[in-house]
Amino acid sequence: MQVNLKSSIPGVGGPVRLVLLQMLEKRGVSVNRLCAGTQLNPERLQDLDYEMPLEEFETLLVQSLRLSSSPDLLLRYGQEISLASLGVLGYAFMCCANLREVLDLLLRYHRLISPTCDIRYSVGESEVCITLHKGLLSPKVTSIDSEILFSSATTALTSLLGENNLELRAQFSHAPPLYSNAYESVFGDNIEFQSSVNSLYCNAELLERPLQFANPVMKHIYQQQCDALLERMEQGRYSIRVQQLLLEQPGRFPGIEQTADRLKIGSRTLRRRLAGENTTYKQLVQEVRCQLAEEYLRASPLSIQEIADMLGYSDVANFRRAFIAWKGVSPAKFRSGR
Repeated sequence: MQVNLKSSIPGVGGPVRLVLLQMLEKRGVSVNRLCAGTQLNPERLQDLDYEMPLEEFETLLVQSLRLSSSPDLLLRYGQEISLASLGVLGYAFMCCANLREVLDLLLRYHRLISPTCDIRYSVGESEVCITLHKGLLSPKVTSIDSEILFSSATTALTSLLGENNLELRAQFSHAPPLYSNAYESVFGDNIEFQSSVNSLYCNAELLERPLQFANPVMKHIYQQQCDALLERMEQGRYSIRVQQLLLEQPGRFPGIEQTADRLKIGSRTLRRRLAGENTTYKQLVQEVRCQLAEEYLRASPLSIQEIADMLGYSDVANFRRAFIAWKGVSPAKFRSGR
């Protein structure tokens, strides 16, 4: 089976986008009406080979919600996203031997879903937890991100496992919407809103269950294609390279001049390159600090004072204010709410 690499980056390329256009057409929203008054181009919108920038995709989603008069549209959109529409990544998922292999691939290739998102999973005594740490459209996770990702995840799990009653549990950081009954139809009734995390849970016993389309030879082929896509996507992205340098020495956050020296470019050039990627050096430092803070709070016995010290804060109060700005809750509440 040949897959067009150029069109297989969901949320940017065409296949996943066309799912939404078909849904809107059934609701009486034409492509021309969708694009009216915006910078969206009808021809590019329907072009399978067009890689849509994230800010343009966000405009598409907002327009879709406004014109469809269906507040639960993005939940239903996620449900309609099939594994096949995810391109080579979806085919790699289908060829896995079990759910653990699927999640390992998700951990490795989640940036093919969106360059900005950060998805991780953990395994407890009785549950598998899939957590969205950064959004599909921006570092901050919104209801748009969690609705699309988690509803599409339920469709993927059902398809892979061949089972409809998965007894899922879900946590969302946003307030319960007026259409919260639609959430129950997707995730069941074990749902928590205004949580400190955005997570989807399933039974840990599902991890080793054999998948119906397992094919190790084809999985290897699709993984090679995923590697090629990821390499192409990250090549030359200075934001990725800066984050990698900052994570090499956690707790030490050099200024932009020192980092630019390590990248062998001038600091003014680095600022321009980062601006071209819609970010700043200060924002990247804050994102790395937030990522490390979450990991320390989740997985280490370190006190909050020790974590503040490791992240370079002069006192715990400054760390607490910064963490509340990042996550909307205090470090102590975040840790206790796991």
